[in-house]
Amino acid sequence: QQYGIGAGSYSPPSSPDSSTN
Repeated sequence: QQYGIGAGSYSPPSSPDSSTN
């Protein structure tokens, strides 16, 4: 999982799905 791709910024691994969050 690549963090910050969906959000456009860095998201920590604690997020269940940072790609859509």
